[in-house]
Amino acid sequence: LCALVVGYLVFLSLSERHLSYFLIGLFALGSIGFLYSSDYFFNKVLEPHQQIRIKVVLGMEEDLAGAGYNVNQSKIAIGSGELTGKGFLNGTQTKLKYVP
Repeated sequence: LCALVVGYLVFLSLSERHLSYFLIGLFALGSIGFLYSSDYFFNKVLEPHQQIRIKVVLGMEEDLAGAGYNVNQSKIAIGSGELTGKGFLNGTQTKLKYVP
């Protein structure tokens, strides 16, 4: 709470030009902090099977028979339905039991 009050007082005391530089620096520090925290979270906190699922969704890995099976079948279902769709339970992927 004290840091928040001090930060607010610094924010009020800055001129408009210095405020812009301050906000750019704050954004840069926040971006660097997010980069390192997301890397730590991905490598140290998530389990290997969770990492693989995220990599498949982001397109970093392709595993159509394993972790990427549901993602691939969903893409096929959405693509075959196009803009208007095929109707409830009339899609090719649900009729042929590819997607539950």
